[in-house]
Amino acid sequence: MGGHQGGEVASKLAVDVLRTAYADTSADALTDAISDANERIHDVGEADPDLRGMGTTLVAAAVVPGEDGDGSAAEARLLVANVGDSRAYLFRDGGLTQLTEDHSMVADLLREGRISEEEAEVHPQRNIVTRVLGVYDQVDIDLWPVRRRAGDRLLLCSDGLFQRGRRRPDRRGAPPPGRPPGGSCPSSCAGPTRAAGGTTSRCWCST
Repeated sequence: MGGHQGGEVASKLAVDVLRTAYADTSADALTDAISDANERIHDVGEADPDLRGMGTTLVAAAVVPGEDGDGSAAEARLLVANVGDSRAYLFRDGGLTQLTEDHSMVADLLREGRISEEEAEVHPQRNIVTRVLGVYDQVDIDLWPVRRRAGDRLLLCSDGLFQRGRRRPDRRGAPPPGRPPGGSCPSSCAGPTRAAGGTTSRCWCST
């Protein structure tokens, strides 16, 4: 969580734990690995007064075996997981669609119909998240299955991309021609966001 005590430590711990804990390609393995990351961040924070209460948002994606309605094997699918207001977007057929739902105060108000999308973009409490890794010893994880198609691109990003740049990603056009099919995309995502006023964006693109 940018600006909060130990945020960078928490985010690094989350990545490190996920890299080692996610050993099996399944939905259970992904949620278990994220739970392990949450527990690790919480334990480190409790042991160090300077880091107590640290946390991080998370969005992750994995390719897992598919399953038909009768339980038989099917084509592998994409599984997206998120905690907090880091997001996943799917670029398909020229359009960008948000796959995840934010865990934030403003997102709750928006879902309840108490504010408009325009009000949400400038709300003074838009940075308050309601679910993060590490603050508590347990965390709820949202999972979003996606059927893959040829040509799909996946964008994983922090709030620096869609919020601090004051531009909604679903209003952007296609990724620039000639971009590599996957990997870090600072020139096409983080660069324009910083130019628009963002400071903490992180993004990753993949096919």
